[in-house]
Formats: sequence, structure tokens, C-alpha cells
Amino acid sequence: MKILKFVLAATLIVVMTASTSFAKKGDSFENWAKGDKAYKKVWFGPAPSQLKHMDPSKHPKRIGLISFYVYDTGNFKFSAMAATYGGSYYEEFGMNSRGANMFATEFAQRSEPVLKARFAERDMQLLTPVEFLETEEQTQIYLNFRLPESGMQKFAKGLRGFFEKNPHADGAADGYAMIPTHLWMDKEMLVTLEEMRVSLGLDALAVVTNLTSSNKKSVIFSGASMAIYGPNPEPRPEEKYAKYWWPALVYVGGTFGKGFKGIEFAYWSKEKETTNSITNPISGTSTTYYGSGIERAEYDGYEGVIDALARKTLEEMESRFRKGK
Repeated sequence: MKILKFVLAATLIVVMTASTSFAKKGDSFENWAKGDKAYKKVWFGPAPSQLKHMDPSKHPKRIGLISFYVYDTGNFKFSAMAATYGGSYYEEFGMNSRGANMFATEFAQRSEPVLKARFAERDMQLLTPVEFLETEEQTQIYLNFRLPESGMQKFAKGLRGFFEKNPHADGAADGYAMIPTHLWMDKEMLVTLEEMRVSLGLDALAVVTNLTSSNKKSVIFSGASMAIYGPNPEPRPEEKYAKYWWPALVYVGGTFGKGFKGIEFAYWSKEKETTNSITNPISGTSTTYYGSGIERAEYDGYEGVIDALARKTLEEMESRFRKGK
């Protein structure tokens, strides 16, 4: 358990730092997608014993894209001098969930054709919620789905809250549920995902995460990731060892970004529309979140980033299935 918590802690630190970026002047989605300028990495995946059971004939055919969202971190300022002399000055600001939903929707509309094409190249059908929800029962299962609040989840949330002192907001694209799997990593999560997969009649589940950071001037894209979850190909062991067996696996996960570097792609207008304000009960300072009032947004080339992410991730997943018997 200690080792798992250490791995989780390291993962959350990476997530936290990756979502707080500095934009490079003149950088764009189109530049990122060219060649190997952006960092592409495939992570996690089945253990060696599980890989041996990855039967190529059971390669998933119908995959449901259950969530496509933006997770944004804002900015946090603190005055040590003020604290020393009796003050508690700090200032917070960032995007709200309405803005996250707006950006996620635009990203999803540009991504869906590219993702479907890449999956189809490998004889897989990628389905959006409106396509895989075939009955009212399935619709309710999907709409009411929540990631579990297990002990590990509470640990993860507490750890992230400790490291990440700035405000944050998240929002799924229109037509998708908000399922922030990038903040979870334990058996309970995989159990609930597997239960939903079976209920929806899918072979695997996919999630696309977009990390951004916002300030008073603009919104910066930090990177995107895609994870694919499927049933554990390894047979359930005898009861003595069953507690160590998980019913589902992260088949593959891919990231695309530049570490601390980001792309400044959206800019607030001078008259930002303030849609939410929260007052800190201790200091009395107010946190202002911006949700609309966008002067301009430059999305061109984003689909190239998702294309590169999908190609690399699916290539790795296919290679893992080839290692099976």
C-alpha cells in the first residue's frame, strides 16, 4: 500500500505540474503537432503476466468514449510580507466550469472525426455517448455514474489539494459526462468502470483529458491525454489470491504535451464576464472565476495534437495485444 501511495503521489505531482504551464510566444497547436516537437509518451498498462493473456482475437471492437473534458488550474498569489506583518493577502482567479465546458465542446467537435478515423484504421469502432446509449436503462446508468469515494480516492484528493493551492475548474464537452479519471488510480475505480462497461455492452472505455491553466489574460493549453480501459484478460485466481486481482485494466494511456510549456490559445476580452465569485471565509478575500467574455480563441491545429496522441497510443495498445497468446 505504501508503494502504491508513493506511485500515486508521484502521478498527482506530474498532473499538477503539467497543468500549470508557461506559454512560449508564437507557439501553436499546429506547431506542436508537427514532427516530435511535442512530448509524446505512452504510460501504464498491463503487467507481464497479463500481457501473456492478451488474446489478439479478443482485441476490443466497440469502444465507448465516455468522457471528454477540460481540467483547468487558475493562478494563486500570496504575500509573505503581508502575512509577516499581520495580513493574509492573496489573490486567486481562473476559469469556471462554464468556460471549461465551452472549450471542451470545441475540442471534442474537432477531435471526434480524427479519433474515429484512427480507431477505424485498427478495426475498432469508437462510439460517442449518443451512439452507445441504446436504451433508457443504459442512459440512466451513464448519467448517474460516479467515481467511488474510497480510501485511496480521499487520499488522492487530499494530496492534490495539498500541492495545488490555486483554484481549478472542470467541464465536460456537451453530450459527455464529467468522469475525471486522471485524478483516480485504484481498484475501486476500475471496478466501477468495469461494471459500467458491461452494462453498456462495450468492449472497452476511453477517456480524453485536456489540461489547461488560466490567468487574467488568457487560457493556456498544457497537454492532452487518452486512456483506454478494458476487462482483465488474466483469469480470476483462486479465492486466496482474488483480492489482488482487479476486474479491469488500463489497457493503455498516452500523453501529449511539453511539460511546463503550454500554448496560449484563448484570450479574455477587456470586459470579462464574471460568472462566479467565492469569498474565503478566513481571509475575506474573493476568488473570481471567468467563464465567458472571450475576445478570441485559436483552435486551429488542435485536431493535429489529438491525431498524434491517438496514433501513438493505439499503436502501443496494438503492440501489447500482439504479445499475447
